[in-house]
Amino acid sequence: MAAISLIIASALGEMGAPTFRTRIYTSKNSKTARNGFFFAAALTLAFSLVPSIIGMSAYTMATASNASNVLSNPDFAFAYMATNVLAPALGLLLMIAGLSATLSSGDSDAIAGATILMEDIYPLFNKGKRIPEDKMKNASRIAVIVTLLLSFLVSLKADGVMAFINNVLGAMMPGMVLTLIIGRLWSKRVTKAAGLSSMIGGTLFGLAYLLIPSLSELLDSVFSGPAIPCAILTSVICVAVTLCTKRSGASEEEILTKVLDGRTDL
Repeated sequence: MAAISLIIASALGEMGAPTFRTRIYTSKNSKTARNGFFFAAALTLAFSLVPSIIGMSAYTMATASNASNVLSNPDFAFAYMATNVLAPALGLLLMIAGLSATLSSGDSDAIAGATILMEDIYPLFNKGKRIPEDKMKNASRIAVIVTLLLSFLVSLKADGVMAFINNVLGAMMPGMVLTLIIGRLWSKRVTKAAGLSSMIGGTLFGLAYLLIPSLSELLDSVFSGPAIPCAILTSVICVAVTLCTKRSGASEEEILTKVLDGRTDL
């Protein structure tokens, strides 16, 4: 169960990355976007072999040298291999490069989160009105600070990389990703109310897991993490609300045009 929970959390974490939506909005047509997804999936699959090989190598070497810190905490695997296999200077350079890549990815995610906060969430609470252009600079700074603060608070639940993937991504991503998947597979029937309900419900359930210790202990003991129950709850909410509500009269082309117009008139 622990392995299944980790796989689901990792897969949903990748599918919920902001780069996917960026690729959709910036592609010239659907074929280009689809090819970009296939290419990104192939690269991700190929790249996943690298940390697996590094981890297995680190485990073998650590077992032979009785390096208990590496055996008890997989987060030390990369640093252990960099300092014990490579020359000190090259190992230090490789660790700096890895840290730089991590910071770069975090910077991109923070900017994407701030953009979603300003362009998608703020209009929901302001009668659909967007932030005026002359106030955009200060608003973007505030949005970035709020995004970083929320990210920091959520990440307190994790004490390592694997815990972050299993606990944080497993709690926060199913509400959004499962809603998108069901919306794509059931596009002829799923409704706006179902999408909002499942996304909000799944996200709130994930937050409850992160904030309520008793709920965390219960889900960890039964499912080894929040990914599986959060995915099930999101799917049930989306299907149930869809069956209880009606679609708007707008066609798929009209809905797509409305979404893209909201991204191209910045």
